[in-house]
Amino acid sequence: LKSTASDDSLQGNDIYANLNLFIAVGESAAEVVEEIILSIAVNDLDEPKSLTFEGEDGRKKDVEITESQVYAGITYDFGLTIKDKVIEEETGNGTAMQVYWNNAALNDIDGVAILKPAYINLNDSSELADAMYRIHYNETTNDYDAEMLVEIAGIPLKNQDIFGIDNLKMFVGKSGDKVEVKGNSNHPNAILFSTNQGFNWAFVAAGFESENIAVAELGLPPSGLDSDERNVLLVDNSIRNVFLMELKQAYFPNLNIEDIADIPFINNYLKNTEAPGYFNANGFVAAGTAPSENYAELETSIEGLVPYNPSAVAALTIEFE
Repeated sequence: LKSTASDDSLQGNDIYANLNLFIAVGESAAEVVEEIILSIAVNDLDEPKSLTFEGEDGRKKDVEITESQVYAGITYDFGLTIKDKVIEEETGNGTAMQVYWNNAALNDIDGVAILKPAYINLNDSSELADAMYRIHYNETTNDYDAEMLVEIAGIPLKNQDIFGIDNLKMFVGKSGDKVEVKGNSNHPNAILFSTNQGFNWAFVAAGFESENIAVAELGLPPSGLDSDERNVLLVDNSIRNVFLMELKQAYFPNLNIEDIADIPFINNYLKNTEAPGYFNANGFVAAGTAPSENYAELETSIEGLVPYNPSAVAALTIEFE
């Protein structure tokens, strides 16, 4: 985390850059859900059956659909399991995908998909192929028109990438034109200024799609922090507070936080870390104070959002049933 600006201030688009990752993950997850639901409709997968098909990798995949399946304590009308035929025969563990859904899914979608890309397409050589994904999409909720929970666990870490992500969890809720988002990414090797290692990138955000504006608040709690309190995650561990604490530990052990914050070049460096951050179609536009009244409703929205417990995200695992 370093500034590239000529005035040596940490830039807003750098501070909130990880939002781009979450946006990409959310869009990709929505596409996956759409493809799964479309496949269920096109192939009339609304009754128990077994079949085999050839995957994109040219390998045989076995499909098994059964009725009244339970996942995470919830009973769904149907459950679908796809396995790579050869891997299953050789190891007994070739599951590539499991999907649970209700029969009315095409009208009011409520279902869960668990994916292992490496077995869905053995030609996929991307680093994310070996991770596990879980997507819960729900249009039957009373809180939103539609909501989605996306979890990714076991992303391979590169030794040289100190800010690499191993686990990620995010929630998206949509009501009309407004979208609310919260989530955490875990960076177990991350180091800022001191020797402290391991941080969560925890955030809440809300935006209007038609106006292309958004408000976001960000924290950097330690990966091992066991808390789900908003004040702890986003205020005590705000970007500004964490940076000041890290600077104190690394360079100014004899000064208090207030005095460090008053040092001119540090105050200038951290000027864009005031929460929340405000965005328009061009990216970051302001920190701490809204550029217009158009953001008022979004400010209220994020006050009711809380990121996930950092220690739970750090320990996240996803497995097939």
